[in-house]
Amino acid sequence: MYLATVTRPDITYAVGRLSSGISSPTKGLWERMKRLLRYLNGQRGLSIRYESGLEALRMDVYTDSAFAVDSKKGRSITGYVTYLAGGAVHWRSHLQTTVADSPNAAEYISLYEAAVAVVGIKNLLKGIGIVIDPPTVHEDNDGARRLVTDGLGQKRARHLVIKYHVVQDLYRRGELTVRRVPSKDQPADILTKGSHTAKEHGHLVGRLGLINFT
Repeated sequence: MYLATVTRPDITYAVGRLSSGISSPTKGLWERMKRLLRYLNGQRGLSIRYESGLEALRMDVYTDSAFAVDSKKGRSITGYVTYLAGGAVHWRSHLQTTVADSPNAAEYISLYEAAVAVVGIKNLLKGIGIVIDPPTVHEDNDGARRLVTDGLGQKRARHLVIKYHVVQDLYRRGELTVRRVPSKDQPADILTKGSHTAKEHGHLVGRLGLINFT
C-alpha cells in the first residue's frame, strides 16, 4: 500500500484490486499477490524523476475510467495521475461512488474527480507562493471532453449528479484546459485496467515517467 500510494503508480490498480478481496482471501488472490511481488522484485529500480527549475512547474493530469467493472454494484473505476515538474505527484484508482449508465458518463465523472484534485493542488501551491499556469486535463473520450468544453450532450447528462458539472465551470473560468490524448498514450489507463500486454504495460509505465535507475 505504501508503494502504491507514494512511489509506484504502476501498481496502484493491482493493489486496489487485491485489497478488495482481502476480507475473504482465496488461493487465486494469493497467487496474484505473489505475481505482483515478483514484478516489484524485477522492477525495483523504477523511480519517479522530477525536473528542476521554475520553468518545469507545469501541471498536467491524465484521466481515464473503466466502465461497470464492479459486477455486484455496477460501478466504474476512476483513474487519474497528476504531473508536476515532469513527474507524477498525485494519483488515484478507485471505484466511483455513483453508478454511471454509460462509458461516457463514467469518463465524465472521472474527469470531474481529476479536475477537482488538480485545482486543489494548484491552490495549495498558490497558498505557499508558487503561481503556475492553469493545469491541463488530458482525456481520451471525446464525448466527455466535449461535454466540458462546449456543453454538448447536456440533455443526455441531466441524470448525472449536479456536482459533476462543476468541471464545466472550472473550464469556463479558465481554471483549467482540457485536451484530447490518444488512448494508446493515456497513462491513466494503467490505473483502471489490468489486461495490458507486457509491451503495452511497459509503454504506459514509461508514460507515467517512471525511470529505471538501477
